[in-house]
Amino acid sequence: MRFYLFAILFFFAPTMLLASEKNIKATELFDLIVLRYDLESWKKAKAEFEEKRLKKETAWANPQLEMGWGGAKEGAFRGNYREWSLSQSIPLNGQRSAKQKQIELQKNLSLWQGQQLTHEIHGEVIRMIFFHQYNLERAAHIQERIQRLNNLESYLKNKKFASPKDLVEKAQIQNRIKHLKVEIVHIENDLAQSIGYFKHLAGLKHTTSIQTEWPSIISLERLFLEGLNNTQSIEKQFSTEFKMREIEAQASRSLWIPDLKLYYTQNTQDQAFQDPVIIDAFGLGLSLPVFNWGRSERAQTTAAVTEVLLEQNKNKIVRTSQSLQLRSQFYTAQMTLKEFSVEYINKVDRELDRATSNFKKGLVPAASYLDLEDQVHESLHLISRSKLDLIDATLKALQMNNLEKDLRAEFL
Repeated sequence: MRFYLFAILFFFAPTMLLASEKNIKATELFDLIVLRYDLESWKKAKAEFEEKRLKKETAWANPQLEMGWGGAKEGAFRGNYREWSLSQSIPLNGQRSAKQKQIELQKNLSLWQGQQLTHEIHGEVIRMIFFHQYNLERAAHIQERIQRLNNLESYLKNKKFASPKDLVEKAQIQNRIKHLKVEIVHIENDLAQSIGYFKHLAGLKHTTSIQTEWPSIISLERLFLEGLNNTQSIEKQFSTEFKMREIEAQASRSLWIPDLKLYYTQNTQDQAFQDPVIIDAFGLGLSLPVFNWGRSERAQTTAAVTEVLLEQNKNKIVRTSQSLQLRSQFYTAQMTLKEFSVEYINKVDRELDRATSNFKKGLVPAASYLDLEDQVHESLHLISRSKLDLIDATLKALQMNNLEKDLRAEFL
């Protein structure tokens, strides 16, 4: 069938935007575009950032060296005063271990974020490839319509006697041709959008004819249901985020616990006509905050836990609503393709050919012929649109729950 053929040149009429042609497989095009995004470098940089952050946040505090000079006075004697001290703080409130746990959990979140970004980019590339194919199919059968109607117009022009009925029918056909040419312009714009996308991201210099096929409905339904029903990945992601906030909240409740400080101090006093007095001190101390004692941090982290719970509940409601919409979209498209089967379209094509012959014999009026021709056009358009809807619904279902899948292998 003509609407199933995809090896179509990009120029369908003299006015088409697409002139040069170079064949490329959809898988090759996909790889070229994904390579330009350089996702692996992004993931590597993200992992390296988390490693550096872990090292920084869990490192022991630097020892502090303090030095001072000044004047000293004791009774009638005056002299100089020098002091230096070395101290090391040892936190007792568990902040260091809490930070370590948080960052380890953040690493997992970063992996999921990378997976989600990969899904979005891969899904967008696949969606654009099939959007391009959809427009090619539309353009192909519109060109066939224009050719058929041009032939009928020529037939009416060449008739030796043109009755008023013939003139009206010729005007109807000419008007329909104009409408189709306007529709071609819209399709050209859509094709130009996808071609510009491919050229820019894949670095292609020539307009390209993409070699691919629509996935089977059975394979799409399997992926669709798997995407909707498998919520394990997204639930783990939410659980990890909640644990992070909970650890942060628990750690904030221990901020009042002081830091232990180890220190060594040496004081030197110089007085006139006396030997310097040197005092060494070594001991333990506590570093206590005077104000706040972590109250604002506790309030902030508690609010963050509540925010995460509310956000998860909101996301669950949104996913439930989206799931219902996607089911409607998928199964409506599936039913449409079932109704407009290959056998049905073949039958309609034969009826249209017979109607064309009867129109030339004057047995079928132009209005009835154009109505039938329009029904065929709408049927072919609906088939292509339904196939695109199946692709779109399946990709959204997989992305909704962040299900890890090799989209390239599944769709192309």
